Amino acid sequence: MISHIRDIFPIFDLIQAQNLLLDRAGGGCDVFLVDFGLACKYRDNLGFHHDGGEDERFAHEGTLEYTSRDGHIGAHSRRGDLETLGYNLVHWSSGFLPWRSTEDPEQVQTQKNGFLENIETFLKKCFKPAVYPEVLRKYFDYVCQLEFKAKPDYKKIRRFL
Repeated sequence: MISHIRDIFPIFDLIQAQNLLLDRAGGGCDVFLVDFGLACKYRDNLGFHHDGGEDERFAHEGTLEYTSRDGHIGAHSRRGDLETLGYNLVHWSSGFLPWRSTEDPEQVQTQKNGFLENIETFLKKCFKPAVYPEVLRKYFDYVCQLEFKAKPDYKKIRRFL
């Protein structure tokens, strides 16, 4: 059942530090996701993937610094979820995103488009003066080559991480 839900409702657009709760009781560490207010279907009721066309009604939804490039145009996808997760991973590990202090959604979108044309430059800027983790370059290389409707290879992504 869980994998079926994951295949219908993208959740990574929800992932940010504020939406993760940790429970360290019993010697383990369980992580709970909260706040599913922006969860949406990427398939229609017949099981077909949405076309990825722009939809201004849903453009720039969510937390601006983590919104995917697809999310900036109102077209939600699994690729966009993975991009959002990537921004979180960069922010959590470097403490920085170049557009973090920008409040204009179009400017943030333009910055993301520019930086993801050269992933190495993006990561160098975020991790400066330290060296960025190579796994993040591999991750973003993979995510950026995905087509809008492509089903991500989740096993491959797990191996990266």
